[in-house]
Amino acid sequence: MQDRFAATASRTETEVLKFDKDTSWKFLKTMSGIDAYYMKSPHFNGNMYKFSCVIDAPHDIVYEVLKPPKVASERMAWDKSIGNYERLETFSEELSISMITSKAVMMGMISAREFLDVFLFKTITGFEAKHWVFAESVEHEKYPPKSGIVRAHTYPSGYSATPVEGTNPQTKVEFFINIDPSGMLPRSLVESALPAQQVKYIQGLKAEVFRRFK
Repeated sequence: MQDRFAATASRTETEVLKFDKDTSWKFLKTMSGIDAYYMKSPHFNGNMYKFSCVIDAPHDIVYEVLKPPKVASERMAWDKSIGNYERLETFSEELSISMITSKAVMMGMISAREFLDVFLFKTITGFEAKHWVFAESVEHEKYPPKSGIVRAHTYPSGYSATPVEGTNPQTKVEFFINIDPSGMLPRSLVESALPAQQVKYIQGLKAEVFRRFK
């Protein structure tokens, strides 16, 4: 079973690295100092997004906050953009499966969703070192969809933390979000809600990084 999830994670890595090099991203807008871009997803009928910003903190601290933790309380203490988080299985220090439940948004017009995702943590070196978290939804016989909640789908997605050269420690973070919330939702509603929800997550991430750094 671990081999199956490792193979999925490896394919996810390959696809996300292509997104990272793609030059066809279209600028959407800047929200709270976070630049947002979009392009048509190759996996479903909708857009995927890229979010980019610089955090005034060392990359190792940023990366530790980016990585989904082993202990649920560590994530829930700062991430107010989600309703619940649980690490379900740990295969190695680099590979794990977690369940994340979103909150209802837009005054309940989009109900809570759950995501069963495999995560791969990897540092890729070259001209510059990029510390990655790759993610994609999987199916697992031990964790079938629950009654009353929509099982959404994370297509190949990823977060990266890259050190910025300079006197003061800074980290460039980029988020490649390729999510289909599933269910009978108008695309216009999804395209309006998803960027705002991701910005809320990044704001919480920044606050937690600053708390640990200072």
